[in-house]
Formats: sequence, structure tokens, C-alpha cells
Amino acid sequence: MHIDHQPTGRQIGRDVGLNAFSTDSEGHTVVSPRYLRKAEQKLKRCHRRVSRKQKRSRSRNRKKAIKRLARGYRKVQRQRQDFARKTARALIMSGDMIACEDRKIADLVQNHRLATRISDTGWGLFLAGPAIMAA
Repeated sequence: MHIDHQPTGRQIGRDVGLNAFSTDSEGHTVVSPRYLRKAEQKLKRCHRRVSRKQKRSRSRNRKKAIKRLARGYRKVQRQRQDFARKTARALIMSGDMIACEDRKIADLVQNHRLATRISDTGWGLFLAGPAIMAA
């Protein structure tokens, strides 16, 4: 998809975090939607349903429960992708030069206390935008 961009002459620095999804150099923040956190109860219930089903090769009810669980995770994934795309597009349209910090997300996720929150924010999807140059 091609984006028509009008030059604005603005230069923006972007910082990603856990409390605020991102903060720019002018102080504007974007709140993290935390989609996984919101869907946790439903996914928990789906996990319980899968574990209660019999583990047999012909267990149709188990297969249906697994599909329901996968659908829940797929919904969270798509919500996260949609948010990252829309946020990145708004950022691209707002300035000419955008600098983002270079985060080693794989290293940060090794902290077991913060791994879920870091994964839920979706920084990788946001920073991998084609017009954002990581600095």
C-alpha cells in the first residue's frame, strides 16, 4: 500500500515503554491497550475446557476446544497487529524524520516477571514498520 505523505519538516524521537506504549519527543503518549490482559479470563476458561477433554486421537470435543482456544489467541494477535499498524501509520504521517530507540526485545523477554507484559505491548510489530528507521 502506498501512502501519500506531505512534508512537514518535523523531526520526532519515539520511546517505547510498558506504562505508555510510546512517548514522543514532544511529550505525547499513546496508551498501551493490553489486549492479552483483557482476554486473559476468556483464554483461561478455554484452557480449562481443553484440559478437561479426553486425550484420544478421535476426540472431536477436544479438537473443537483447541480450535476455540486458538481462535482466542488469534484474535489477540490480530488486535495487536491492527493497533501497531494504525499507530505506526499515524506516526509516519505526523513527521518527516522519525527516530526510535533500538530495543533488543528478545533479551528483555528473558525477564520472567515482565515477559508477558513486554510481549503484550507488541513493540516488535510497531518498530518493524517500513518507514520507521530504528536508531
